[in-house]
Amino acid sequence: MPDNQLLDNGQGVIDPDTYFETNSPPANLNEYDQKASEFVKYHGARGTPVVLITSGGTMVPLENQTVRFIDNFSAGTRGAVSAEKFLENGYAVIFMHRQFSLQPYSRHYTHSANGFLDYMTLNDEGKIEVNAKYAPSMTETLAKYNKARNNNMLLLVDFVTLSDYLFKLKSFTRIMATLGRSAMYYLAAAVSDFFIPVEKMAEHKIQSRDGALTLTLDQVPKFLKPLVSVWASNGLIVSFKLETDGNLLAPKARQALEKYGHQIVIGNMLSTRKRTVTFITQDSERVLSLDQEELDKDVEIESKIVPELIRYHRAWRNHGTLDSPYKVDIIEWPLHRWTTKGIVPPNQLIQRAEKRHPESQVEDDTELHTWVEHSVSRSMHGYIIGKGGSTLKRLKHETGTRIDVVKGEDIVKIKGTDENIEQARQAIDALVKESIDKAPATHFLAFPIQSPLVSRRLEEFYKILGSPSFKEEGITQDSIAPIPSLHITLGVMKLMGQMEIEAAVRFLKESVTETINQLIGERGLTVRLKKLDIMQGDPAKARVLYIHVQDESENKVDRMNNTLTKGFKKTASLRNQMMEAGLLEKEKRPYKMHMTLIKKTGTKPKHHTEGEEEEEEAQSESHSWFDARGVLKEFRGMDLGTVTLDSVHIMKMGQNKLGKYKSEGAVMLDSAL
Repeated sequence: MPDNQLLDNGQGVIDPDTYFETNSPPANLNEYDQKASEFVKYHGARGTPVVLITSGGTMVPLENQTVRFIDNFSAGTRGAVSAEKFLENGYAVIFMHRQFSLQPYSRHYTHSANGFLDYMTLNDEGKIEVNAKYAPSMTETLAKYNKARNNNMLLLVDFVTLSDYLFKLKSFTRIMATLGRSAMYYLAAAVSDFFIPVEKMAEHKIQSRDGALTLTLDQVPKFLKPLVSVWASNGLIVSFKLETDGNLLAPKARQALEKYGHQIVIGNMLSTRKRTVTFITQDSERVLSLDQEELDKDVEIESKIVPELIRYHRAWRNHGTLDSPYKVDIIEWPLHRWTTKGIVPPNQLIQRAEKRHPESQVEDDTELHTWVEHSVSRSMHGYIIGKGGSTLKRLKHETGTRIDVVKGEDIVKIKGTDENIEQARQAIDALVKESIDKAPATHFLAFPIQSPLVSRRLEEFYKILGSPSFKEEGITQDSIAPIPSLHITLGVMKLMGQMEIEAAVRFLKESVTETINQLIGERGLTVRLKKLDIMQGDPAKARVLYIHVQDESENKVDRMNNTLTKGFKKTASLRNQMMEAGLLEKEKRPYKMHMTLIKKTGTKPKHHTEGEEEEEEAQSESHSWFDARGVLKEFRGMDLGTVTLDSVHIMKMGQNKLGKYKSEGAVMLDSAL
């Protein structure tokens, strides 16, 4: 390729696309892509915010068969510490780090003054034990690490060379783009500014006998621009700027914001980077620093950076801007230490704060504890508060923390020691899980049936059921499925609030669509509705009458719903994918494709007098079943014809006055377009 084709503007900088065309991707890229895709799908379905953290330096080879290289030194401290802080605040983390640089949790031991073996000792039996001096801190660190890995909250990805880093950065940001504004990109890696293009690189080791070595390095393309505008256009993007001249820090940060169009630059000076940083946005600038007391206690500046970014990210997720709803910048708790530079008067700020933190009116909170934000859907806040606030009061008492349920936001704020906060997190998570387990299904996944032929034949069938000549005990008008509501159910779902609904719809549209459409091909999905049956039990006391769904499209429906799709490497079926994402409830019985026509859902009376008890129980029992023997005898072989399935919907339980279900979101099948 001629040199002039490598230049994008005559300044010797190649275009990012050209870089990828002229360099080979790392051998393990597909493996990590699959892991990242599964990780993002898992958390996208749950509405968990995800942050991609890049950390450590990149290496630039001088030869194709690399012996000599130029390295950007970075221990990766900022990235590793920040990852821990994000995890503690309920974020899922993809930690993309230089091989052998610092990693979250293990960083406490790999680059310490002590060698790793100094933390171990041999007991009298010759067995290895943790030195008692270090056991408490190691136990706490290990518990946090295990929680992150066991809960699938941390994905570790390594890189070595500049090319390795750039290919993975492009790939992972594109994968995370499916999360929209729920994604954050925390670009803390020390990326090389110069490199040697492949076509200019020596094949073998550069020989020292040839005398002095002169290198001509090309400038690395500016990858932040396509990252912001194409790869991760909706996420919150944070870059870093390191300077040695304080007068240049803010101007150069603003130049970067203007040039690339992202949201935040965190500026720091080489000499003070571990105790002071400056947050710079398009219209604000704020300095965060550790005071001497915090420095003496070995507090890390990342403990201030990460909560600040989470506040920005919450505003970005909710409103698409960096402004909070009240245009107020809260620096830290307790109340008397809050500062604001917004438009809200101080007295209103205090009033609002007291409403959100009523304990502040009665407590003298002079000791500054840690505040963390725990991600909890606002739909679950009522379960956490409990009747008259009883559950919340119990949680506070049992965990020794202060817990604020933030109205209108998907978070709970917890304050206390690290140990107590972790205890509160676990208690809240257990309470939420228990509440969801006990809750009834709210939605279902289904193929709606919209066929004039089926509608006409069912109308005739329903007329016969309602005629005076055909009387079957228990078959009432309200037990017959309205024609507008007819559907083939794939499974039921518990989506407790809008956040869960949006996550489920997003997962269906972005993570499952390709699987469906690759499978169905051009011929689509065709089923025949034929042969009546009851779900189980005695036909004389049936609860559900349904018609079988027979697959007439090369078994595609059955394959899509029940098996791993042949020919698609590790791609699960539609139902399996939704179940693995925690969106579909697992069936207690083997799944059976069907369309319900009659269903009885009688309930036991809630109130009765002693004399009416037996009569009401008998009435309740009779209302919960119907006699299907006559229907099956006369109509068992009924054939409603064939139907082409053209869409998959997430439907809300409960029909409207027209007998229809509300669709929260849908995927149109390619064959129907």
